[in-house]
Amino acid sequence: PIDPADFEARPWVADSGWPFSADTLAPYFDRAHEVCQVDSPSYELDEVASLVPQLYQPPFVGDDVRAVMWTHSPPTKFGSVYRSELEDAQNTTVHLGATVINLDGTDPKHVPSVTVRTDRTTYVVKANTFILTLGGLETPRLLLTSTDAVGSGYGNQNDVVGRYFMEHPHLLCGTVRVDQSGQSRSIVATLDKGLGGIRARMALQRPAGDVKFALALSPELQRKHRLLNGSVHYTVVHHARTESSAIKSLRLVVGNLRSPVRMFRQVRDGAIPGGLGTHVRNILRGVPEVTKVLVNNVLRKPRGIGIFAQAEQSPNPESRVLIDADSVDRYGVPTLVLDWRLRDQDRDSIRKTQELVSEHLVSAGVGPIEPADWLSSDGWGPDLGGGHHHMGTARMGVDPATSVVDANCRIHGSENVYVGDSSVLPTSGFANPGLTTVAVAIRLAHHLMSL
Repeated sequence: PIDPADFEARPWVADSGWPFSADTLAPYFDRAHEVCQVDSPSYELDEVASLVPQLYQPPFVGDDVRAVMWTHSPPTKFGSVYRSELEDAQNTTVHLGATVINLDGTDPKHVPSVTVRTDRTTYVVKANTFILTLGGLETPRLLLTSTDAVGSGYGNQNDVVGRYFMEHPHLLCGTVRVDQSGQSRSIVATLDKGLGGIRARMALQRPAGDVKFALALSPELQRKHRLLNGSVHYTVVHHARTESSAIKSLRLVVGNLRSPVRMFRQVRDGAIPGGLGTHVRNILRGVPEVTKVLVNNVLRKPRGIGIFAQAEQSPNPESRVLIDADSVDRYGVPTLVLDWRLRDQDRDSIRKTQELVSEHLVSAGVGPIEPADWLSSDGWGPDLGGGHHHMGTARMGVDPATSVVDANCRIHGSENVYVGDSSVLPTSGFANPGLTTVAVAIRLAHHLMSL
């Protein structure tokens, strides 16, 4: 889950703060862990001491630099895991292969029905309450394209829907220069050849199966330096370049092969950028390069150990999801356009966090650490990316001028439309948003059941 400090309004972070404290959401995390099939939900490192590797124990961590832990789910395929439970439920009807394309009605306070499309038909579903859980991209898209009641989109009277899009910037910040003396064997072993080195490199990034660790600054040090939250990870830096079109295509195709059904749907809907054929051709043309990368990444001694950031992005109203009225999907709904924008504050915060963590690690015997070139420039590194963590586009708050839903996830000005996905998160912290989103959805369910 995100840190308790992430819920607070920080004077140095514009539009920060949740409409409730971390304590309000805390009771719902136990159930969220169950839903996500997480067996050991403790994030207190002293309770999982046997799992914590040497590099995340003193002297490599201290009062101002702490170790943080991720616990991964299997991952949980909700449709498969809960299918039989939904089939057996007497008060639930599930429509598969059905896409909501419009929130109906001309009254901005009340939606009487939604229009649904399938490959064969169009129909209407009426209900007293509607909960949108389409995610940080598709929820604002549905709101912006539902213009029967409000010309600019349902719930968008103040032009906030789709704004404040947040991701977690991911990029390499530096490289640890490793020799064979005076440093932790945990790092030196990662540069060994053979099976021992392979095992050490796997353990460095994921030392305990579904559990992994990172370093982060204490809330007090963040406050002192007026920083955003962020985490710093060890990663292996290989010799082979990995930014070519062939390698990018290989990653996309291999990633989709984990879910053939999802891949088929993306091909059918034209949702793979450039089309599947383009990526297959890229891979075939780049077979020598792909082979070289695979050999280098698995068998060859790596170039070094990197310091990798997964950081908080500040809420930014100019970072947003828009719709393209000139481009529609197969159901005639306008497609979305993502305008992801980062501020100088985001870059400067990562730079300072890397500097403070590096100073601590060097003092503990890890290093020297060579900063990435981009840290001394006004730009970003060439490997800047996100974690597919789409947040903030229907953010929660008390002021309709800067938020879309209230503390109970109901759209401002609406009597019966709620949002229960990652788009409501007003700040992002650095942790993956899935667990926090599930906790928010469970809290929403409890609220609705109490009405």
